[in-house]
Amino acid sequence: MRIKRINKKNNLLCFFFFILVDVGVPYVHLPEGVCSQPNGKIVLVLMAGEQGTQIRDNIPTNIVLRQNQNRHHLAVSLYDSTTYRLRVQLSCRQNSDGSWSDVNCNLAQDVNVLIDSNNDGRYDESESRIVRRWPLHGSVPLGIYDFEIDIPTFDNRLTRSNSHGLRIVVKPSDEYTKKCGQINHYEERDYTINIIPKPVYQDYVRPVYQEPVRPVYQEPVRPVYQEYPRSSGLCSSGSFVCARGNTAIASVELSGEQNMDIRDDTRQCSSSNNYLDQSNSIVYLYGNTAYTMYASLFCVQDEQALSNGYGCNLDAKFGVWIDFNDDGNFDSSTEQVLSGYGYLDEQRTSDFRLNLVIPELDARYYSNGRHRMRIIMTTNEQTLQPCYNTGYGEARDYSVQILSRS
Repeated sequence: MRIKRINKKNNLLCFFFFILVDVGVPYVHLPEGVCSQPNGKIVLVLMAGEQGTQIRDNIPTNIVLRQNQNRHHLAVSLYDSTTYRLRVQLSCRQNSDGSWSDVNCNLAQDVNVLIDSNNDGRYDESESRIVRRWPLHGSVPLGIYDFEIDIPTFDNRLTRSNSHGLRIVVKPSDEYTKKCGQINHYEERDYTINIIPKPVYQDYVRPVYQEPVRPVYQEPVRPVYQEYPRSSGLCSSGSFVCARGNTAIASVELSGEQNMDIRDDTRQCSSSNNYLDQSNSIVYLYGNTAYTMYASLFCVQDEQALSNGYGCNLDAKFGVWIDFNDDGNFDSSTEQVLSGYGYLDEQRTSDFRLNLVIPELDARYYSNGRHRMRIIMTTNEQTLQPCYNTGYGEARDYSVQILSRS
């Protein structure tokens, strides 16, 4: 910023320059009355690791927990010399419908993440693993803190390949302390991380060329041709269209059994065939059991989350089918597993909760084993079918392993 000033006495023209510098800390304005508001506490900790491990820590809605939460039984495996994403969400109280209320709640806290690398039981400030917060100015006023955590390299002195403690500390920010002159909230959460060596890939070794041995010619044997068994094939999802101003799938999450989950954050927008085959992603589910799938949408116009974008149609329709008999079709009467869906919160943003019911195995219509699961998202309920759709929408396929409890 430049400001011009004229010195009339000496007829001098002076310029003053001010440089605005982003210091890497999200700027949060503390409103009046914040000193009397309750401080937000940890309600959710998420961190995905390697080999199917993760930390997913939800506070029960009907239990008042201690300030210092020891969760050593929650462990995650991480590669050394690798960066991982960790999310911490703060809130004050939970509503009767399961959503969190942030009205009259101070969410501007100082959140720190430390790893006890030398296992001395002390968490020094030098062991803080916060490098940068993402996004820088996006989600902090909502009580959501996203961090990029750098896992250190093995040196057999300060960091070794074994289990370490991970501590999350929440306390009032410096702005709050200066404004209110008190520190009336301090919270810790302890978890366990297993640092494992990253796999080492060897370069391809070119084989030494040898002169081939000339084969002795023999009369070829005429093969006997057999009819190849024909397959019914997989029905096409149709020709969904995606264009600017519409919504598309940003992420799909489904937690299954035996640490086999679906975590798909692929974004795409095709103007001719908006279909994505993710059948290499598999989730394990029990028969005769209910599960919850989470789906988020984004605005194609500006490629931002719907809560930060405008002009998109949020009235999305969903359908979920599982091809239990593996005939390539998705029967609406026996293979529809979506019992209902709705917005994840009262603000009607881009996040949806999909309720799935896996039927009981009967060896007739429903059998165990691996099957294909199809998800349809469209803005027109008349085109909500598993195959041969048209109009605006998106289709994705995944794999499901149905397990028997016996």
